[in-house]
Amino acid sequence: MQPLKALTRKPSTGGFNPLPIFTRHPLALSDTQWIQYFGNTRFAYNLRVRKLYWYNYCQGLHGGFDYGTNRALPVVAGVHGAVIDVRTDTHVYAPNFCRVRVGPFMVIYGHLADPVQFDPGTTVNPDTVLGHIEAGGQNHVHLEVRYRNQIVNPLLLMPDEMREQIVGRWKDNTKHFYSSVVWDQWKTPFDQPILELQMKGREQIIGPHAT
Repeated sequence: MQPLKALTRKPSTGGFNPLPIFTRHPLALSDTQWIQYFGNTRFAYNLRVRKLYWYNYCQGLHGGFDYGTNRALPVVAGVHGAVIDVRTDTHVYAPNFCRVRVGPFMVIYGHLADPVQFDPGTTVNPDTVLGHIEAGGQNHVHLEVRYRNQIVNPLLLMPDEMREQIVGRWKDNTKHFYSSVVWDQWKTPFDQPILELQMKGREQIIGPHAT
């Protein structure tokens, strides 16, 4: 695995070649109706305008990649790894979430309905069902990847084909990423910053709301 700083390079430069950990999407793209990219999204910006601070833990930007649908479809792991835990007592990724260890990375699958109650250490493969979309509730699965105390863009740990499937379908960057006359950074899926996990009460915000 390359040093984490290499993950910030754009695939188009030819300098980007980390080992991917995902081999399939947690929710099939044919079933995905909408997405929210990682990082400087319009949704993240508008949350803080509304004085909703859900993303304080990830510096005010979106700390994952969302696959959205209004159907109660299964969510699969998409990776080879081992279950860390399944949490049903949380409000952070309500109603439930599952965490899976993949090498040096921790993958979080948030907002699961009917989560499978795996024992810690249970091995999973890309086709393992972890739970379902909470139809009528969150209506999406939040895919988040952490490396130590950093939050990494999940797209950077997908093979080219998987990334191209996403950006080929959801390619209007102006619709997804925030910009204005005073903010002109992080406007594409692959130029987003690596985020630092924040301690509650000591959050440091970056991005357009920090200017």
